[in-house]
Amino acid sequence: MNSPVLLAISGARWSRELVERALENAETGGMLVAVYVVDTGIADYLSSGEADLYPDIREACGKLLLKGYVGVGNEILKAISARGRTRGVDVNTHLVIGRFANAVLDRMAVDEPRVVMTGRPRRQGWGRYSPGEAPASLAGRTGCPLIEV
Repeated sequence: MNSPVLLAISGARWSRELVERALENAETGGMLVAVYVVDTGIADYLSSGEADLYPDIREACGKLLLKGYVGVGNEILKAISARGRTRGVDVNTHLVIGRFANAVLDRMAVDEPRVVMTGRPRRQGWGRYSPGEAPASLAGRTGCPLIEV
């Protein structure tokens, strides 16, 4: 069997088009590894501001945000797995809480993918770079092609 395709997504970095393209790419090797990263950088960014004056409130807000993202991430991974089954693609799913680039690189060390596919941030105004670690920080560090959809 060929090396798998690694689909690296987060709340701001996924789309149906990306999932479909990753599944198409995985059909040739039969394996997709989907990792959903609950990016702690995003939680820090969204719970900052005036909350710096009240560290207990910031911590509570951060935990609440992360809990919500974990639930969303699990639902997205279940949907990707079900879609893979309908296409005859084995899908291994992983939910990770941490920094996006670090989580992806850690997963790559285990799965040794032939290609990494990820998405561009969907939030307006963030452009190519968003809070946390952008996929651009993976460029040159993956050891395989990095496709950003």
